[in-house]
Amino acid sequence: PRLKRPDKATHRPLMANFDPVAEIYDETREKLSAAELRFLTDELQGSRTLEIAVGTGRLAKPLQDRGIDITGIDVSTRMLSRAKEKGTRSLVRGEVTDLPFKDSSFDAVLVVHFLHLVPDWPGLIGEITRVAEDKLVAVDSRASSEAKRPRELYLEMLEKTGYPPPVKTAGELLLAEKVRPSRMELIEKVSEAGNMDKMLDMLEKKWVAVTWTVPDGLHRELVQELRKDLTGKTIDFTYENFLLVWKVEDLSKVLPYL
Repeated sequence: PRLKRPDKATHRPLMANFDPVAEIYDETREKLSAAELRFLTDELQGSRTLEIAVGTGRLAKPLQDRGIDITGIDVSTRMLSRAKEKGTRSLVRGEVTDLPFKDSSFDAVLVVHFLHLVPDWPGLIGEITRVAEDKLVAVDSRASSEAKRPRELYLEMLEKTGYPPPVKTAGELLLAEKVRPSRMELIEKVSEAGNMDKMLDMLEKKWVAVTWTVPDGLHRELVQELRKDLTGKTIDFTYENFLLVWKVEDLSKVLPYL
């Protein structure tokens, strides 16, 4: 059976609000690849789709340009303003664990590299199964090389200090371990040379969500420690991008166990 809307008195709010980095977001994040766009267009064709955490319209705008009927929601006013400036349509501001839509308003919900930011998975998945008739569609990445990005090393060091990590270490692929998707397909394998100085600068300026709740003093110590080993280096990374699709009824069955 379809689950009811979570009790507003008990749901926890989403932690991450990207207002502080809205102006530099597009310039500091990886672009949507042609392969990702092709897979998503094929999967969402003909579906009324809600993109959760639409941000600056990085996905929604090119999908709309290809004829996908997509509405975007985000908690960040500034990110939504950037999306609107690009010509992204059908934008709504709202909390993703309390979606302002009627039951079964959409055929599909889309999330991309987002679940690791959400502390309240039952609240989010419960809302997804409420507003979506058919499926949850997602994209996530998995490292296929041993090299670790500064963000990952930062989280490992933070955990050793005993300070609670502000985000999860995995997202949509972690959900795939808990609930088997109806479709999981490799989109592409990507190799790139990572400029450590650039990545460390992003960390130091707190342009990355993993840093946002960390006290400034501790944050400076962690970044200084990373710079001792990584300054001036370029490290090759290889990762795989996956398309994942879950049926709403399968998510509804396991929601109490997430």
